[in-house]
Amino acid sequence: MGVFDVAFAAIICGAIVSIYESKRRAQKQKNYSPDINKHQQEIEQLKSRIAALEAIVTDSNYQLKKEFERL
Repeated sequence: MGVFDVAFAAIICGAIVSIYESKRRAQKQKNYSPDINKHQQEIEQLKSRIAALEAIVTDSNYQLKKEFERL
């Protein structure tokens, strides 16, 4: 084997490893996809709950009730 044959074999091996790693990363991302969607839905639900709680706390009737309870 000459120098060029060794270099060519190294380039081919590097390309094969690169292809394998990219396929493995793509498969890993597919596995996480359902978890990401689930977490995004949970975040949206929590945001809506926080908005509802903020509306209750900033309501003037709620603040009046708290003041009457303190008296």
